[in-house]
Amino acid sequence: MPNSKIDEIIEIIAKELESTKAKNNHLTLTLNDIYDTFNDLGLKIDRCDENTDSIIKMLKNKDYLQIDSFIFALIRLHKATRKA
Repeated sequence: MPNSKIDEIIEIIAKELESTKAKNNHLTLTLNDIYDTFNDLGLKIDRCDENTDSIIKMLKNKDYLQIDSFIFALIRLHKATRKA
């Protein structure tokens, strides 16, 4: 059960990531699953080499095994691409 608004946001994004992954019959999240989910939620992350490299590093990094940390990092990436 979410305790705050940020918990609700994380829960929504996590459910959408899982839904996209299941819809595409993937066992683990793929780069396209992430781009598609964030685009569907209106949190577009530009598909460029820099963002792709960042997401791939996140997918491989053990620091992002917790979905919360991973989603926060993706939101930061979204914000950074909006400012550029």
